Amino acid sequence: MTASVYGSVTQTALAEYFIKRFNMVGRDAEYQRNRPTLSWMPRDTEKLKQGDGFYETVKIAGGWGGTPDWVTGNQYHSVSTKMRWAVTDPYAQYARITFDNLSLARNNLGTLIDIKGSEAEDVRESMLNTLEFQLWSDGNGARGQVDVLGGTEAVRVLTLKTASDVYNFPHGTLFQGSTTASGGTLHTDIYKVTGVDPVGGKITATQVTNTGSQELADEDFLHVISSKAAVMPGIPYFIPSADPADTVKGVTRTADPATSGWRFPFRSSISETIQRAFAMMGRWVNRAAGKFVVVLSTMDWLLLSMEREGRILEDPGAFQKWGLTGLAVQTPFGPITCVAVPQLADGRGYIIDWTSWKLYTLKNLPHVVDEDGQTFVRGGIETVSGNEHLNGDFVAMQLRIWTELLCLQPMSNATFPTRAS
Repeated sequence: MTASVYGSVTQTALAEYFIKRFNMVGRDAEYQRNRPTLSWMPRDTEKLKQGDGFYETVKIAGGWGGTPDWVTGNQYHSVSTKMRWAVTDPYAQYARITFDNLSLARNNLGTLIDIKGSEAEDVRESMLNTLEFQLWSDGNGARGQVDVLGGTEAVRVLTLKTASDVYNFPHGTLFQGSTTASGGTLHTDIYKVTGVDPVGGKITATQVTNTGSQELADEDFLHVISSKAAVMPGIPYFIPSADPADTVKGVTRTADPATSGWRFPFRSSISETIQRAFAMMGRWVNRAAGKFVVVLSTMDWLLLSMEREGRILEDPGAFQKWGLTGLAVQTPFGPITCVAVPQLADGRGYIIDWTSWKLYTLKNLPHVVDEDGQTFVRGGIETVSGNEHLNGDFVAMQLRIWTELLCLQPMSNATFPTRAS
């Protein structure tokens, strides 16, 4: 193929290469290696194929028995109690790889693959990082909150309330501010991350759109554009930090751990909090086969490692089992391993039984959008491609992720603060 050939041959060859690259069987498993939550999470790749959605039944309690009298024992027998999560459409995530037509006209297939191969990997990495973020989000989509509003309207320097949240704002992130995490007023002006200061807990953001009165404000919650209350609810959604009184996915939830997991208070240190929490919940859950793990932020894991109370040991088997360095905290039911996950914000930890979770996916993570046969979509008039002088003179290959997370046994999971309030 020569550089002068443009049209279906070039596009077909590019399509075949990138579809193979993203859609090959088992490829998404390779992508999970550096994302612990994705690697631990059991997967179901079939149920989302059901056109009208599906129900997932969760048993809250078994049938009750124990009365010594024949008549009353049969008269007042209680059958098992169940609930059903109702799943309709999965949550989507989109991105694209852009090929400007000037490059298509100038370069052969091999050169184009070299030019765009790295960008394709960056897009894939970003989409999977976003998915891992969502697994540790409550569904409102807020990636951080402004503590100090600095700079000017054109270029803001934002100090975040939780310094570790800077991790959620890589260079190039486009975001908006809102007065609350889920409801409230969304400020429509869009900002782009142009600098990060992880040590100082700050991001620098340049204004992309200006509508006159919708810029960032102090105390704003920050959302990737169009993501407010629209991303996949993750673990904190099913195991909330406060006693819930709501109905989600057809299930009415209360403070009962059977529907919303356990919540425990902070007790003098992270290790003591874990010990007391597991001493309580360990009486109620299936402790067999070492299925439980404590998940902390990287900083909270470090603070735990510094505690010298005779209750903490290095877990030599943690890396083989969980893929991460682990600390073992002694509990009445044996040692429980504690690991660190970068996506988890400082200040809150979780006791997780990964066998009680299921991530439902449709197609690979991510995959090329090609159900309609249109692997490439031509850019629209006045649509910027990245090179502003080209405007809409490009074609784009669109990528997508379809997912839904469910907790199949909330009572096997808990959350707790890692410091005194």
